[in-house]
Amino acid sequence: MNKVVKASNEKVAAVDFATARETQADGERRAAIKVAEGQRQSAILMAEAIDRRPFSALKARPKPSKRIAGGGQILYRQRADI
Repeated sequence: MNKVVKASNEKVAAVDFATARETQADGERRAAIKVAEGQRQSAILMAEAIDRRPFSALKARPKPSKRIAGGGQILYRQRADI
């Protein structure tokens, strides 16, 4: 009878160990995914920072340089330089 109880306890312990190891592996996998997502987002932000104009250029707005009358509307042609 003792051997049966001992074998049952070992079986339960093996199942618990397997469950714990599976949980640990799942956590490591999720952590690796989060690291990869962070690196991806970092690369995106770095690329956006390189492409951005200086803040002063973002505030500047093109001014109308010439009025063209036609069809009852006044149209403004924007200057090409900002």
